[in-house]
Amino acid sequence: MRSITYRISPPSLHDLGLVAALQWLGEDIGKKYGIDVRIVDDGCPEIGDERTRVILFRAVRALLIHAATRDAARSAAVGLSRHDGLVRITVEDVGTGFDSAERTPSGDGLFAVREQVTYIGGSVQIASSPGRGTTVTLTAPVTASAPRSTA
Repeated sequence: MRSITYRISPPSLHDLGLVAALQWLGEDIGKKYGIDVRIVDDGCPEIGDERTRVILFRAVRALLIHAATRDAARSAAVGLSRHDGLVRITVEDVGTGFDSAERTPSGDGLFAVREQVTYIGGSVQIASSPGRGTTVTLTAPVTASAPRSTA
């Protein structure tokens, strides 16, 4: 149980921030799935809001696992940038891809990523085509907004 908790919310995420946690994640996913993960950060200040950090970390984790298992990617790049109160994370793989015009993200983990990022006031854009890989862009406010009511 401790191992599962560590993988979905490692201490480095809380102690050192999102970038350090993503660097650890890239190494961990690389060892477990045999995918080369590169993390590129723009060097801007860390995200102060813990809820935002946790949700974005879990989203990137799900996207990298998706790239390795569903897209059969051998490599992926995770880019982070912050500007005007927003954080943008791009996860790009060179896997098998899919026709994003025909397939809606539902049962393969992409739906959950979209729901979680939307919960903190963000958005998700998915671009993919067969044989060309997948690029997913997560955009969220650096400080999470109040949770949206589902009622």
